[in-house]
Amino acid sequence: MEFDVLPGPSLPELARTAVARAATATVSTATVPGGPAAAGPVPVRSTRDGSPLLLPAAGSPLARWLMASPDPVRVSLPAGPPFSALRLTGTARPVTVGDDAGVAACMVAIGSIEFTGGGRARIPVEEYRAARPDPLWRVAPGILRHLEHGHMGELVRCVRAHGMTRADWVIPRGLDRYGLELLVLATDGIAAVRLAFPDGPVSRLGDVPVSLRTALTCRCQAGPDHGYRPGHGARGWRD
Repeated sequence: MEFDVLPGPSLPELARTAVARAATATVSTATVPGGPAAAGPVPVRSTRDGSPLLLPAAGSPLARWLMASPDPVRVSLPAGPPFSALRLTGTARPVTVGDDAGVAACMVAIGSIEFTGGGRARIPVEEYRAARPDPLWRVAPGILRHLEHGHMGELVRCVRAHGMTRADWVIPRGLDRYGLELLVLATDGIAAVRLAFPDGPVSRLGDVPVSLRTALTCRCQAGPDHGYRPGHGARGWRD
């Protein structure tokens, strides 16, 4: 069965979310493959406008290179399906952050942005700046784990009720302000399915209808009738 194509986050929003949730990044020179800073991960934080803030250990080879090199740097971060990584290229400059003498902070002024793996997608820097991280990015990983381990039966029954009657297994792989993204394994193949919030998109978890929010946030071992209920065909959930 073909499911409707439902709205989801834009590519700039996905990129802002990837930078917001990243704890580490891989840094290399953008001009010399395998440059001196590509040895391993470096702590990273996102600034308010989405610029990566690199936090290598003070005095480390990476810190010295970032402080001294005029070459553009390439910052690679994990990204969600269908991509494998987000790559930002730009110039790094030292900044002062708090009183922590143990780190050397460098801000990356972004020159280009692209998703890689599973195809490539370039994102205009202006659109990236104008976007915001998904409001559910902090809670999404925990909720997805909870659904997979506590509500698998309900998820399978839900997608079967939506028409995928041969579904055997469901992997929750995305939660955002628009709804839930599922990977459905069936006897006749694999399908990516999106279930939209009835009144979505939402701006916070508290905006999700109570019946759905209960299933998303409980910490139970779900019973046979707990959680999701069939919606209208492929359109989403029924409150």
